[in-house]
Amino acid sequence: MQVKSKRGDEVRLYCDLEEKFEFGELIEISEEDRSVIVQVVDIEQDSELILAGEKGREIVAKIRLEGLGGEHRIYKEWSGWFPSTPMLIKKVKASDVLALDSWRENLPLGRERANEDVFKISPRDLWTLNVVAGIRSDALLGMLATILCLKEYKVAVLDTTGNFIKNLNKVVRERFRVLKLGEDLKLPLSMLNRDFFAIYGWPEPLLTLFDGIHRKHRKSSLRRILMELSLRKDTDMFIDFLDSLSDILTIEENELSLYKYLILDISKYEGPPAFLAALYYLLKPGYRYIFLTNIRSFHVSDIEKLARVFISKRKPVFIDIGVDTELSVLLRYAVNLFFTGPYNRLLEDIFPLLEQEEPLIRRLSSEEFLINGLLTKNIPLILTMLREEDLRGGYALL
Repeated sequence: MQVKSKRGDEVRLYCDLEEKFEFGELIEISEEDRSVIVQVVDIEQDSELILAGEKGREIVAKIRLEGLGGEHRIYKEWSGWFPSTPMLIKKVKASDVLALDSWRENLPLGRERANEDVFKISPRDLWTLNVVAGIRSDALLGMLATILCLKEYKVAVLDTTGNFIKNLNKVVRERFRVLKLGEDLKLPLSMLNRDFFAIYGWPEPLLTLFDGIHRKHRKSSLRRILMELSLRKDTDMFIDFLDSLSDILTIEENELSLYKYLILDISKYEGPPAFLAALYYLLKPGYRYIFLTNIRSFHVSDIEKLARVFISKRKPVFIDIGVDTELSVLLRYAVNLFFTGPYNRLLEDIFPLLEQEEPLIRRLSSEEFLINGLLTKNIPLILTMLREEDLRGGYALL
């Protein structure tokens, strides 16, 4: 393999016809104790080139990282340096470059496309907002929940479709307690606070009025509070808003049971009731990982505010937006983006947000997904879904 040319962050390589490459594969180009990591984004299959008198192919790659040091290199953001006389060009495993972590345990996320090695990450790399988008994204969400459940982390799934349980294998499915919002579980009236109301843009005078009536009737029902609000002027719309929440609220202030593995079925609700349920579990310290299986039930007037709430809580929240391009604004706030294949034209309008990922997204199959963000040092990486046997034993339970 030889370097043909470099222009900006694009590197073109010659390779023998016998050398096999995969889209998304990583290659290290070294000079003494310094190197760059490039990623294959295109393979010119139809052109046969002359390499040292033999036929060859041209590989198009993008520079992703820079490596410093000898045997145990440290990889960091590319500074613009490039080897003037490359001494060694070789394929490298993503797990050797991107997943170096001294955390006491790591989670298997998927298999590297090129070599089938299991790619593992530390749990703390998931400790903030994660957005799952694309085709069959619910299957990936089910796999992630299964891994975390088998690792004995507390997992709460807010299922807005009622179908999430179907994506779990039988062994894990039996561990979850399934509750229906408004029937098996209701939320305390104290959840109606200023942070929640601010999401919907209610003016300060109404919030002050509500606070006063709420303190006065702290042990009364929401219905009693609504009656007193109705005696004031210009409160009709606010009363309708509160009334939409009445089915899921209770005056009981007793601590709700925090089952270790919970699926809360909120498919009966949308808008403010669905969001209030999500906010409740985001604020509870008992749950480490929160899953929202379909964001379409959250009709919040300003979707950016919703994303900011999730980010500010510094908890790992997985949001499945499927292929709903109207909600692609969430991608701007995602710390980790999971994009499931195959490529679908419904997603074309979000590509401006994913400029460096687009060539790789177009190559995804139905069993693959692309991950980019803190997990991979912002390198778009293609992984294959873990197999059921990986989850039953071996990797997920080590």
